Amino acid sequence: MVDNAPGSPQTVPLCGVGTAVKLVPTSLSFGRVPVGTTSSPRGVTLRNASVNAALNISAFKFSGFNTGAFAETNTCGTSVPPHGSCTISVTFAPKAKGFENATLNIFDDGGASPQTVMVTGIGE
Repeated sequence: MVDNAPGSPQTVPLCGVGTAVKLVPTSLSFGRVPVGTTSSPRGVTLRNASVNAALNISAFKFSGFNTGAFAETNTCGTSVPPHGSCTISVTFAPKAKGFENATLNIFDDGGASPQTVMVTGIGE
């Protein structure tokens, strides 16, 4: 900023973390699923919003209390092109009766990594 104060122009350092990744939806609820069975898959779309850079993906990992109750497969591979998208399919196979939850973490170089999807279900 240019002004008439000593030391002009004035500067203000800025920093932040943006992301080139868009997830839709950011949470999945599987409702009630019988223990010992596996739900139908539910999908999440991952979109690379960058106009000129591929999105490099290093890992998909569940974290939280009930990580063993959820599984994922995806069409993402290790890279998503600019303006490209891929699908992540998640299933729920409850290990016990009651509420179960976890977080799917997507590790990438698109900023603000990991991207997260909350997953929940009820074993009955």
